[in-house]
Amino acid sequence: MKGTVGIVDFHAATNYGSALLAYALQRVVSDMGYDCSIINYQPQKQVDGYRLPILVSRHPVKRWIESLCWLPYNKQMKRKVDKFKSFAHDYMRLTPYCCDPSKINEECGTFDYYIAGGDQIWNTGCFEFEWYYYLDFVRNGKKIAYAPSMGPNGRKTIPAHLAERVRREVKTYQAVAVRDSGTAAFFDSNLPVVLDPTMLLDVEEWNKLAGGGCLKIKFEMASFVSAK
Repeated sequence: MKGTVGIVDFHAATNYGSALLAYALQRVVSDMGYDCSIINYQPQKQVDGYRLPILVSRHPVKRWIESLCWLPYNKQMKRKVDKFKSFAHDYMRLTPYCCDPSKINEECGTFDYYIAGGDQIWNTGCFEFEWYYYLDFVRNGKKIAYAPSMGPNGRKTIPAHLAERVRREVKTYQAVAVRDSGTAAFFDSNLPVVLDPTMLLDVEEWNKLAGGGCLKIKFEMASFVSAK
């Protein structure tokens, strides 16, 4: 093995894109010869945010009405959540679970390399955001960013009072590549913009994962998706 790698992303979110992204990045890094795990830390805010039924309103009366509207779909949503958990169990290599940010290194272990990988993990406006996603907990080991995003508005997403800390955290990285030009522009540099991790696996790999050709998808970008 070339070394140990710990990946940080929204792997535990009940979201198709996040789950497939986490799987894809881990698969690619493992195929490169590294002993790779997803750091199984989940912010309490994320746990609460995806708790069923998922209620959007903050007004107590509106929340009560929302909960009533969800009643016919509760069993269906529970099955969906269970499938996400089964996918993570079967296809992701996870460290022991941790929900206390002060105990990440103690409970999840330490690595030679840490990757902040994909999704909007650098968007300080996300409801589950913590500085953990900027790898502020890393004591030793090299920090790498592969395709994180600050969100659709790039630099406008980060409030002025947080911008200095964001830049300070990213200066501690050994290598940085982001998912979109808006995120790159925040740093006023020529940071490379790279493919989302899901695009690093070709269509045959995804078909195999889906169960032997269940996905009849032909990507227009198939010719260059092999950017492993």
